[in-house]
Amino acid sequence: MALIGMAVHSTPENNRLQYTKRTLESLERTVDWDKHRLIIVDNNSCEEMHQVYEEFT
Repeated sequence: MALIGMAVHSTPENNRLQYTKRTLESLERTVDWDKHRLIIVDNNSCEEMHQVYEEFT
């Protein structure tokens, strides 16, 4: 099993939400989740980012 690590810091000011969402969508399409695990370390992102996490769980 392989681990994929991802550090996230998305705020309204830095406008990273769209990039993080696109990355997660790409991973969802291309990764075999029976063989891989994703670990996300979130550094106090905005509420909208947490809603995106809920969509992907």
